[in-house]
Amino acid sequence: MKNDKILIDKIINGDKNSFSELVDNYKRLVAHIVYSYVNNRKDGEDLCQEIFLKVYVNLSSFNFKSKLSTWIGRISYNTCINYCKKKRITVNDNIDLKEIEYGGYKSDTDSNTRKISEIMKETLQKLPQKYRTVTLLFYMDGLSYKEISKILGLSLSNVKVILFRSRKKLKKKILEKYKEEDLWL
Repeated sequence: MKNDKILIDKIINGDKNSFSELVDNYKRLVAHIVYSYVNNRKDGEDLCQEIFLKVYVNLSSFNFKSKLSTWIGRISYNTCINYCKKKRITVNDNIDLKEIEYGGYKSDTDSNTRKISEIMKETLQKLPQKYRTVTLLFYMDGLSYKEISKILGLSLSNVKVILFRSRKKLKKKILEKYKEEDLWL
């Protein structure tokens, strides 16, 4: 929080490099939310830019009652919801998650780990949108139940239930795929 305060003060005082740092710090979080709602790369990039513009414009009103990541996540979520309403897009439960940066495998030569990562992406794609978003925010961004609850406007217990069900679905599908791909170690 202290680092966020210093960063925000620098941005408000006109330091453009500090805003670039803020974008670098939170671009994964924003991308995870955006690409949970949008399946088009161009629209996703436009939404990400719009979100960071909103963050920049409203940064002076951030009051540190929550984490900066929660605040940016909420802006991202609201922007995506408004975008879907404006474009009359139904929430897409079939998203291609290739746009999302996962990391995960150690080297290009580790084919078994690469296959596991691909299975994970494929399985996440098939989860319902809400499950996918909660799972990405929890595992990929390391947000707490409470932060996810605030970002998505869900109760704490609902977040826990969604994550529990998501884990169950992921485990089942990954084990099925493991057997198909013959990846047993």
